[in-house]
Amino acid sequence: MIKGLHHIGIASKNIDKDINFFNLFGYKPKNMKIEDNKTGIFVQFMEAENQPDIELVQNIEKNGPMTEHLQSRRKIFHYAYITDNINNDMQNLINNGGGVILVPLSEDSNPDSTIKKWCYLIFRNMMIVELVELK
Repeated sequence: MIKGLHHIGIASKNIDKDINFFNLFGYKPKNMKIEDNKTGIFVQFMEAENQPDIELVQNIEKNGPMTEHLQSRRKIFHYAYITDNINNDMQNLINNGGGVILVPLSEDSNPDSTIKKWCYLIFRNMMIVELVELK
């Protein structure tokens, strides 16, 4: 069952500059910046009191997974929702919401992460949703 919002993913040209921007709204880095060579991105989670977490996502190479979002000036990349059964909720969203798997179910191997499994779905309205199952 989907439990609620986990974080908002934001496409970033420069994570360090975006950290400074989000500091204005009370956000602080939650952990160290992660380099994910498998997906070609840098990731920085940020948190602020009484606000949803955000995930800054930057390409490792000049052209990468965030290029389309950055070129279209769409900063919000996705909304991530917590689930207690990622397999069931993923299938339910595919069957009933018309979602298509964008990034298959993956296990998070980072020992500092609270995320156990995650996947991305894209819907007919072009909305991208990440499902996360916590450790």
